[in-house]
Amino acid sequence: MAERTTATARFGLAHSAATHADARGSDRDERGRYAGARRRSATRRRCEARDGVIFFDVSDLDLEGYNKFIPYLLHPECVYSISVSASAVRAKVSLGTNPWNQATADQNLASLAEKFGGGGHQRVAAISFDPKDLPRAREVARGLVQALRKGK
Repeated sequence: MAERTTATARFGLAHSAATHADARGSDRDERGRYAGARRRSATRRRCEARDGVIFFDVSDLDLEGYNKFIPYLLHPECVYSISVSASAVRAKVSLGTNPWNQATADQNLASLAEKFGGGGHQRVAAISFDPKDLPRAREVARGLVQALRKGK
């Protein structure tokens, strides 16, 4: 029971710190919106969901990170997601499985990623590319989307 109380206390402190950071506006964009709202909006506009697979490319946006669960909230019928993102240090293809819809998840995403020099786990994986190789990352992502859609 003491362990549960400690975890609750830690959560409360972490939640409180995050709330105060937000109240100061440190996580706001140039229009005053919370950065999280901007990320969700960008993901919503760019999601292409078909045949159980979501694809979205946010590589041209200045997103330091984004919530990879948002696509599953928008398209709960989908089993997989493939996304492309970019930063100063890499272009990245992320592969994921919907944690709330795994009934037909029969693909090992790590095995798919390994074919292109990436890795991960059965349910999540990623492939990193040189930042100058963004067109290749997009090409690989589209190929993986097609492979997962055909696998249905």
